[in-house]
Amino acid sequence: MAPPKLSDEERVRRRKESQRKYDEANKAKKAAWREDNKEMLQEYAREHYRENAEKYIERATTWRKENHERRLEIQSKFKKNNRAASTADTAKYRADKDKRTPKWLTEFDLLYIKCLYQVAAMRTRESGEPWHVDHVVPLRGKIVSGLHTPMNLRVIRGEENERKNNLYEVQ
Repeated sequence: MAPPKLSDEERVRRRKESQRKYDEANKAKKAAWREDNKEMLQEYAREHYRENAEKYIERATTWRKENHERRLEIQSKFKKNNRAASTADTAKYRADKDKRTPKWLTEFDLLYIKCLYQVAAMRTRESGEPWHVDHVVPLRGKIVSGLHTPMNLRVIRGEENERKNNLYEVQ
């Protein structure tokens, strides 16, 4: 006599249960293997990211666009739970910006910079999407660092600025 035919849901449930039991039984073995092969796994992850970087960036950009409110909520919660780290990051950024603001800037230059920030705020308010003042050559780039001057600033969409991060693309 043949065993009773299982529904798709029951087969999936049994497969998941079986996999859970297997994973539980081999947890220590898997952890030891990962520890022994840490460098190989890191190299694999780096290579995989290099090959798929555009996909990851696109996915992150899409998520940021579609989950603007959720992102603000997550950021707010993080800042609240990590107030010291958040304050330190903000202070460091301001200090870096101050260090990279030359003393030779004129009052007109400083006014122009202030106007750029006002334009970004106005565009954000009018369009409903974030606009940022971007440093063309980043203040804290890995290869090169720029100055906080009018010639190094531009107003761009927030998503474009976040995608750019601290990168400087030679054109």
